[in-house]
Amino acid sequence: MGMIFYSKEEYDMALDQYQHCIRIQVGALGTDHPMLAITYGHIAGILTKLGDHDGGLEYLRKCLGIQLAKLGADHPDVACTLNSIGLALSDKGERDQALTHYRRCLEIQRTVFGEEHPDSAKTYGNMGLEYLKSGDIDGAVQLFSRSLKIQLAKLPHGHPDVALSYGCIAKCYSSKGAYDEALEYHTKCL
Repeated sequence: MGMIFYSKEEYDMALDQYQHCIRIQVGALGTDHPMLAITYGHIAGILTKLGDHDGGLEYLRKCLGIQLAKLGADHPDVACTLNSIGLALSDKGERDQALTHYRRCLEIQRTVFGEEHPDSAKTYGNMGLEYLKSGDIDGAVQLFSRSLKIQLAKLPHGHPDVALSYGCIAKCYSSKGAYDEALEYHTKCL
């Protein structure tokens, strides 16, 4: 039911349902079952939507603790949670910490999926956004370009992630005053 309320953007009701779910899961499965980590992740998403970034981070860290203990440090679910923590830290303006989590996420993705996986492309894109926010435009372009290269190789033509990467690169060039390059990438974005 929590997912339904979340889909309807009734976040308080969704939160109530997931908290009820936690009470049931803890009673039936204990405090360290991987299913509980999933529920913690859902709660983190709701709290973040409600603007409670600290609360969201708290639940993401609970989720990560269970995943590390039960799934191991190199599990794809751990990478996903590290990415979510990075996003939450980014929302709080903690760019260095966000990048630390993205880098660890990327290490796992490359180990598990190889060098050229769409999940890695998203992580490169998230890292590029941090570089862009900090004013390192050249670093951002490198990361967005790495993301784009993977996406062009692995995603179908016209995929929205490809358009997003083109748009991010265009924004970088525009920020540098390189308007011809920005226009080129904006055109590809369409």
